[in-house]
Amino acid sequence: KTAGQSDVLIIALGADEWTGKNRNLDAFLEQDCIKKHSTFVESGRVHKNHKNKPTDPVFGKVKASAYNHKMGRIELIVGLDNEKCAAELEDLERGKPVSFSMGSKQKYDVCTWCGHKSYNGTKDRCDHIPSQLGEINKHGSMCAMVNPDPNWFEISIVKRGADRIAFGFSKLSTSDKLKTSSAHIIDLYRNDLYIPEIPLI
Repeated sequence: KTAGQSDVLIIALGADEWTGKNRNLDAFLEQDCIKKHSTFVESGRVHKNHKNKPTDPVFGKVKASAYNHKMGRIELIVGLDNEKCAAELEDLERGKPVSFSMGSKQKYDVCTWCGHKSYNGTKDRCDHIPSQLGEINKHGSMCAMVNPDPNWFEISIVKRGADRIAFGFSKLSTSDKLKTSSAHIIDLYRNDLYIPEIPLI
């Protein structure tokens, strides 16, 4: 524990193979999520609304990261400042979700249709991006951008995140025993949820 902070368990993003592209049509492959999730901790900063210049305020620290193989996503433990994040921490206490959004850097992104690598953003894009982002071609493939070998440099509290599953969902105390995601769901819907005995692949 860090003085003046409350620890929160959050979902940072889902791997493309599990949850698909985010709202910005960016994709992060599972192999990169497994290999690079620790870059969240190395940068370590929590911001609001991606205001992440060195002179911008910091609202907390990324303390730990892990790739959840059963859920196909990166999860973080983040220490949020009790005063600066009082509203968000109160929402979590009341069971309201808090949205998060990540920032990443990579050498290039790749068009899922033609495989073109763009090293300079809009300056060297293929004909598909951005004009056809989100469209499905005759082969059933969605036009999107794969972001290989990313370095995640921040996580931000936002109103609406690009990744549909990026939420803070649990405030942790020193006495908490961390639960698996399935155990958390069972607690929430104990009387209404039936989970069949199906072996995990």
